[in-house]
Formats: sequence, structure tokens, C-alpha cells
Amino acid sequence: MFGSFALELVACVLFFAFSTYACIFADPETSPLGRFCTVTIPNRLLLTLERCLGRDLLSRLSKLNQRAFQIFYLVVVLGSWSIVFAYGYPMIRDSSHISSHHRYVGAVTFLACMVSWDRACRTRPGNVTRTSMVLYDHYPYDGVLYAEGAVCPSLKIRKIARSKYDRVSGRHVPRFDHHCGWLNTAIGERNYGAFLMFVGVQVGMCCYGTWAMWRVLAGGGNEKELF
Repeated sequence: MFGSFALELVACVLFFAFSTYACIFADPETSPLGRFCTVTIPNRLLLTLERCLGRDLLSRLSKLNQRAFQIFYLVVVLGSWSIVFAYGYPMIRDSSHISSHHRYVGAVTFLACMVSWDRACRTRPGNVTRTSMVLYDHYPYDGVLYAEGAVCPSLKIRKIARSKYDRVSGRHVPRFDHHCGWLNTAIGERNYGAFLMFVGVQVGMCCYGTWAMWRVLAGGGNEKELF
């Protein structure tokens, strides 16, 4: 029984390692395996779906799918804050273990959360074209990941250092980091600051909310001798 479990564990680890390399680390522009897993397979699936559903319906579903993480984010964040405003705020008001001023701090935190998300969604990462290339061509070539003279196979323009073609937006992004589903945009040179602000605000919101609710719930539990 242990031997069977060990084999299953090894198989899962190998599959995870293979998937991680093929879908994340392998560059589809230079790696046949990366291109097969991240370009060929998705394209064939889309072609099959197009034949089954039709081009118009597939186009609508594709646009909705691109915003799926944004919708999920709003459902989670707005739903959680609705619970906090409806049930958490009366507990803060009546609690002797946390100042009632935290009701206002919480409202400011919620606004900061929404504003940082909206700003990060709206700020574009930059777009490398033949005319705008001079604005972004200021990073050194390392000769490993970024070779001087390389050409983007999708747009047929010179691939400057630290840039990459984003298949979702169809643009060549300067200082490409990743495509963020929560913001539905690529993260690049011109929106990296907005992205870091968004992440920082979310982390701060989670830490502050955890601390505030712990003060309220733990204080009430101590008063009722539940702990």
C-alpha cells in the first residue's frame, strides 16, 4: 500500500514539475515544448470549440472568460466587505477591545482597495512598436534570455531586452512581468508601480482586517470565558 502511495506521489510531483516548466518557465518563442503546451494545444481547443459553438458565441464567451478573475475578485471582496459592514461594524461599535475609530479606518481601507484595483486595471503596461521602441530600449541584453538582434515571431519587430509578446492583448509589452488575471492586463514597464500598489493595499487590507477581527472576536471570547 505504501509503495502504491509513493508511486502516486512521485507521479503527481513529476506531472506538477512538467506542467510548471512547460506552461510557466518554457518560452514558447524558443521552446518547442512550451509552444506546444501554451500555443498549439489552446489553439486546437479553440478551433474545436469554434466548430461546435460558432464563432460569434465563442467570441462572446472568450471576452467574458478574460474577465472571469476580475468578476471573481469583485464578488469575493465586495461580498466580504458587505459582511464586515453589516455584522462586523456593530461588533466594533459595541466592543471594548478595539476603538470605534476603526469603523472609519475600515471604510478608508475599503476605498483604498477599490481605488488601487481600478487604477491598476486602467493603467496600460506600454506597447512596443517600431515607432515607440526607442522609448523602451534601455535595458542591457544578457545573451541568455535576451539576445541582441532577436525578432518577435508574432509582430516581426526587434525584441528588445526584457520585452515579450502578450498573447491576450496582442501587444509586445516592455519589461514584461506576467499577465495578471485579477486586473485583466499585462504587467509591464508603465503599470508596474500601479500593480505593486494594488498588491500592497490588498496585503495591508488582509493584515489589518485579520488583526481587527481578532481583537473583536478574541476580546468577546475572553469576556465570555470561551478561551
